[in-house]
Amino acid sequence: MIDSLQRRRALQTATKYLSTKRVGPFLLCAWFALAATYFFWSCVAAMGNYAWLQPSFDQFRVYLTLLETPFPQNILQPDNGHHSIFPFLVIVAENQWFAANQIVQTVVSLLCATLTALLPAICAYRERNLGSVQRCSAILLSTLGVFWLANGVSLLHGNEGLSVYMVSAAVVTAAWCTFEAGQRASWAWIVAATLACCVATFSFGSGIASFPAVFCLGVFLRLPRKLLVAPIFGLVCCLVLYLVILPGDDGIRGMLNLQPVTSATFALQWLSSPWITAWLGFADPPAAFTAVDKNQWFGALLVDSANVFVAVTHLSWRAWSVLLGSVGLLGLGAFLARRFLSGHQTRRTEAVAIGVALFATLTGIVISIGRLDYLLANPEQSFADRYLIWSSLFWASIGILVVVNLRNIAARALVTAFLAALPVMLYGTHMNGLGWGAAVYRNLQAMAAAARSGVFDEAVFPSDSSTGRENEYRSIDVLRGHRMAMFAQTGPEFVGQPGPSAVGIDDRIVAEAHWENAFVDPRTQRVAAHFSGVFLTGMGAVSRKWQIAAIDDLGNIAGLAEYSFAGHRGKWFNLDISRKRGFDGYIRDYDPQRKYSLILWNARREEATRFYTLTAAAPLRLPATTP
Repeated sequence: MIDSLQRRRALQTATKYLSTKRVGPFLLCAWFALAATYFFWSCVAAMGNYAWLQPSFDQFRVYLTLLETPFPQNILQPDNGHHSIFPFLVIVAENQWFAANQIVQTVVSLLCATLTALLPAICAYRERNLGSVQRCSAILLSTLGVFWLANGVSLLHGNEGLSVYMVSAAVVTAAWCTFEAGQRASWAWIVAATLACCVATFSFGSGIASFPAVFCLGVFLRLPRKLLVAPIFGLVCCLVLYLVILPGDDGIRGMLNLQPVTSATFALQWLSSPWITAWLGFADPPAAFTAVDKNQWFGALLVDSANVFVAVTHLSWRAWSVLLGSVGLLGLGAFLARRFLSGHQTRRTEAVAIGVALFATLTGIVISIGRLDYLLANPEQSFADRYLIWSSLFWASIGILVVVNLRNIAARALVTAFLAALPVMLYGTHMNGLGWGAAVYRNLQAMAAAARSGVFDEAVFPSDSSTGRENEYRSIDVLRGHRMAMFAQTGPEFVGQPGPSAVGIDDRIVAEAHWENAFVDPRTQRVAAHFSGVFLTGMGAVSRKWQIAAIDDLGNIAGLAEYSFAGHRGKWFNLDISRKRGFDGYIRDYDPQRKYSLILWNARREEATRFYTLTAAAPLRLPATTP
């Protein structure tokens, strides 16, 4: 009897739970949770597999500063107009204890990125007076704002990630602390917010916008006037340090160029960049910075819908970029004005979102003024991926404010439907970001193999015009002299020297390889050759402590290789770090008359296993002029 009654009650509970009023919200929450989990985990997996483990772009300039200037003067030097003291501290520590392996930078930037998404998500989750769909929507938005792989340059490049996500983590922390200061009228909390702004300022130049963002948020939250002195005092102190005391202040002041209308246009375009990158930029003629696989359904859908929208509205994506930026900015202003005048109490979730949105807006203004000359010379750089994270956070914050405050049932249904479709809309550019990151990863690994082999290959070297080729050459030499980055592992010193006396054969290892090209090294004017290959079977017998090398028919070490791509069986969605099968390598002083074999080589133990012979069946086309 008791069992029958319990079963009946359980059935009634399940029926009530799965009623029409409950099943819809349940499915929506499940979808939002799954989408947020997918974007977060796929991004972590992409970073685990393809985070750039070699110096690249402006890092060559940074390493010259940090390695050739004594500590602590080195971390105080400006870099491209920024005083990145806190990122430099992380890099210096990595140089000191981990030989510039790039992993420390990547891990710290991932932690900061996670904190940036996690704090707004926690705020939304704890708002029990909100519905479950509203809370899950806010969590999804906070995740997409950070872990959308269109921001791959920040997520996969440790140096860039430090500059970006140290700032973003400091900003969300400052907004949280400002809310707590308002709740408690607490000096401790507003001082904590000010210190977080100091961290943002000395992580990247745009971080200076965090001070006015916190001040405006404090005014909005009606903090006591005496508490508002803290961010003002912090701003003045940081400006004095930035513009007067620290080295390079003249160059930083010289970056200012005041053209209000032009700067405002660039700022509005900058704010709209997620819409252009994710959708409208695919309309004909497409923006040069957008890319998606049109052969896949999601790519074709983005391209076709963007073309239809532009055709119907008779406005180009450039015109829409200014309009969308204006809509976002005016919408934020109208919301803040209405709420401030009404005296409505602000939730913690709203306070954090407002703080981030204000910061992103002010950052756009700072960039459009501070980089105006550069933007005038390169107009599409207002949509550049290195700036995309800030405008992504802006729209994520706007979305959270909309979700939290919508009361009209029809409007809420419309917004919920859009949010349900948003992960699908972003999927194509998310996957494209992954593919682009993997391609850059392979180039960087090939660059490392070339550098370790004593070769400079311009085709794969990640050049930065602001660094200069001579400084890049010098940076490679400095890293080699300090045995850092790609030179930390034993091997480069043996290139050109006799190899192991005994080379074995392991039948379990099957690989294929081919020549890529031959070229004249611009540094040495000697002929070098690039080869690539992939392990087909026997990866279980391959120790990652053994490196891939090429030996000539005289037994000399002719060059080295690096694992660079997944190969035939790689699974990017898993943390498949140790299973990369593809490799790229170089031979210094290539001689087409010689025969070359690939070996797995343990330089310390002087052991080696031959696994492939590079044949001359398809001879390389040598450069027209050789030394």
